[in-house]
Amino acid sequence: MNQGKWFIKQGIILSLLSIAVAIFSFVKEAVFANYFGTSSAADAYTIAIQIPEILFAVVWNAINAIVIPLYTEKYYKEGKKEASYFISNLVMLFSLGAIVLLVFEEIFADEIIFLFSPGLTGETHDLAVSLMRCILPMLFFEGIIRISVGILNVHEQFIAPKFINTIRNIGVIVGLTLFAKKFGVFVAAYGLLSGIIIECIVCLIFTFKYEKYQVHLDFKDPSLRKAGKMTIPVIIGIGASDINQIADKMVASFLDSGSISSLNYATKLSSIVEVIFLSNIVTLMYPTYSKLISTGKMPELAQAYTKTIKTTILISMPIVFGGAFLCNEIVSLAFKRGVFDDSSAMVVGGLFAFYLIGCLFNTIRLVAVKLFTAFCDTRTPMINSMAGAMLNVILNIALSYYLGAVGLALATTISTGVVGLILLKQVKAKVVEVEYKSTVVIVVKSMAAALVMSIILFGIKRGFLSGVSLNAAIPVLVYVLFSVVVGALAYVLMLFVLKIPEVQGLYKEIKKRFRG
Repeated sequence: MNQGKWFIKQGIILSLLSIAVAIFSFVKEAVFANYFGTSSAADAYTIAIQIPEILFAVVWNAINAIVIPLYTEKYYKEGKKEASYFISNLVMLFSLGAIVLLVFEEIFADEIIFLFSPGLTGETHDLAVSLMRCILPMLFFEGIIRISVGILNVHEQFIAPKFINTIRNIGVIVGLTLFAKKFGVFVAAYGLLSGIIIECIVCLIFTFKYEKYQVHLDFKDPSLRKAGKMTIPVIIGIGASDINQIADKMVASFLDSGSISSLNYATKLSSIVEVIFLSNIVTLMYPTYSKLISTGKMPELAQAYTKTIKTTILISMPIVFGGAFLCNEIVSLAFKRGVFDDSSAMVVGGLFAFYLIGCLFNTIRLVAVKLFTAFCDTRTPMINSMAGAMLNVILNIALSYYLGAVGLALATTISTGVVGLILLKQVKAKVVEVEYKSTVVIVVKSMAAALVMSIILFGIKRGFLSGVSLNAAIPVLVYVLFSVVVGALAYVLMLFVLKIPEVQGLYKEIKKRFRG
């Protein structure tokens, strides 16, 4: 199977699995919102889960970022034996480091909660501390999952990791449904921990087909030293990027009650959209970049990278326009039940619209980051992330003063867009020769198509929802689904009218696939 057919097949399967994962995540957030809404308990849980995730995600993502290029280099240049030796070393080093960090965070949980959410006081602060101590052990298992997923991706196994990712959400859903009324928000914490432990076990079963981790630690391994040198800039870069989330929560803790959980709901909803439609592009292409670099195929690399950027733009443009247009209806369908009322839905809807715009810039930036990392250049993304974090903090303070929680979402979107565009320019200057002129044409044409789509959606809304309350779930659901189908068809038709080569080529590829 050639690269184009393989990409289409894997992309379709991953998108379908992503929808399944998103549904479970969607249901999890909806069930949680039903029981806790935007209450102080919801704020405490949000802080308790996101602070350790943010702190440890630095290590997770750093390891995941270096596993693929270094393991690929070892595997294709030195053989499986050397690649296995390197990965076992890395797993042991991570395990020792994870245990030390977990003990530290358990001891200083109170101080950590205060440091990152100084606006939380009294019972809310104490609840956040207790919840964080319950959740912390999941971080070790999550790290093993990330390493194993990296290995599976190198071996072009993308479906199993995506399928396994549903288990954690199932754990939370089951726990909340059965025990939330009796044990409160702690059920969500223990449900998440149980789900991730099971997920880690299943992931290891799939990984053992390719690698069986050995118990040894060799600090003299040159690859381990190279990994260490690469990891430091990645940790700093990812840490600086995660400051965006920390800054959002810190400032939000001084705003109206419920601001933290409102930001969380909007972020989770936009993340679901990003996972379904955009993140799979990065997942598929990152191992390809590493393989092309390891085998010295630079022209093919430039072509693959350019196609990735264009594909991201073409897919994300209708999502940004359509999602922003339907934001209130989508949020109402997702969360509006129980104590999550009309006012909560309106606030989260506005935040969701701004975060959707950021999804486009974030995906494009992430593609560029992966390309730099595939070249073992982690310093450039680090500097870019630090600049983005500084800009976000400044904008957070300035915009939240005038716009409240909406200002925080807008600040994140603006800062992500600025550093994303800067990194795109650096790719062409430092790494590979990319054809950006044709990419700009794609941006203009896809935006024109999305505008036409929006006009059609406006007409549908005026005729369909006239006099219909957002509390009427069935009519709103029918309207959203109808709008998505009609909007997608209108957008694709406009792309054909505007004669975009990538779309015409994809159509021919699919046509050949069905005929063959």
